[in-house]
Amino acid sequence: MKNILFTILGATLVNLSVAQTWTQISVPTTNHLNDIEFASASVGYISGDNETLLKTIDGGENWTAITPNGINIGFAYNIGDLDFVSELIGFCNIPNSGRTYKTIDGGINWTLVDDPELGNFCYRSSIFTMDENHYFLGGAGCFQSGMIKENNNGTWSEKPDNFETFNADQDVVQMDFLNQLGLAATNSKYMLRTIDGGQNWDTIPVEGSGVLTSVVIVDAMLSYAGYDDNGAGFGILKSVDGGLTWAQELSSATFYYPAYLCVANSAGGDFYSGAYSSSSTTALMFETSDGLNWSYEEVDEKIVAIDSYGTDVVFGVGENGYVITNTDFGSLGLTEANEEINVNVYPNPTTNKVQVSLEKPLEDIPVVLDNLGKVIDLPIENNGLSYELSFLSAPNGIYFIKLKQNGFEKNVRIIKQ
Repeated sequence: MKNILFTILGATLVNLSVAQTWTQISVPTTNHLNDIEFASASVGYISGDNETLLKTIDGGENWTAITPNGINIGFAYNIGDLDFVSELIGFCNIPNSGRTYKTIDGGINWTLVDDPELGNFCYRSSIFTMDENHYFLGGAGCFQSGMIKENNNGTWSEKPDNFETFNADQDVVQMDFLNQLGLAATNSKYMLRTIDGGQNWDTIPVEGSGVLTSVVIVDAMLSYAGYDDNGAGFGILKSVDGGLTWAQELSSATFYYPAYLCVANSAGGDFYSGAYSSSSTTALMFETSDGLNWSYEEVDEKIVAIDSYGTDVVFGVGENGYVITNTDFGSLGLTEANEEINVNVYPNPTTNKVQVSLEKPLEDIPVVLDNLGKVIDLPIENNGLSYELSFLSAPNGIYFIKLKQNGFEKNVRIIKQ
């Protein structure tokens, strides 16, 4: 790791270092990707342009394209923001159609959830779910700026936000909540803030930020926000008073003068941002574990969305079907401790039968899933600490054997040929 020290305008920028952590993951598309959402440590989704929807059921090692049945726009559409409340139940926005859809079967079928009372809510950029029946939509009106709507158990309402520029480009691009505190970044110099669970929003000016791109709440006081200032960006935006005031964090500043396109934090306490230098066309990934010691790495494409599972298994998605992760797949799985399940599965690939041999008994018989997570009914023989699974009647392809033992879970990838 190479340390770089900067001194500018009397401020010493310390501990900014070049990291070597990110590796690319192959996915079955080259379309621009818009969002990534992990519903669990095994199941995740990626949205993108040209009706792109991808799904993983093995923690991100393999991704499969899904045809999203039920999204009927009448023209080619892009899938934007995603938010899932479980492995099966989630929502997506179709940004320029003024529509939001819900799935209850893991992304295969989608149902329109809009209400005629949404009226002038023409553009959808963000969604935040409290639970399956309570969520907030952020976007803009046809001839208005940022708007926020709430659906609470089927009752729709528009939230007052004191923000109106009559510019539909200044929409609500991302929302985050922590208890009653909520922040909504708009594609402008203004952050929206609520302290009553989203019922009323104040307009907070964020000076020197260009336009905001993203926001994440770390705790009741600390938040970070991304912004794009047309090549004049310096440090990432930081608030230490619950989003009331914002300032650039100079310890994250570089002479790339980047636009910070997305922000996210992991359960382990690390914070991440995808950034881009308009002057050098360099894409960057930033990381800090304490807010003071920052590192970055050059990556091949702009990263526009980040999500994680476990303590610190992080993925980023961006242009041209670009997906990266910070973790070797040898340590990825349904749980961070899945190596606790000692199992031998053979032969793999297979043309017929698969033997599953264990050191300890399972909680239940193995479950076989296809590459979309659908349970496949195959003949299974239980021989104590071993199982024999017949794939003879299964079509050729990729399958996963799901094992549960002593509170741990593990997926074993099988190729039938």
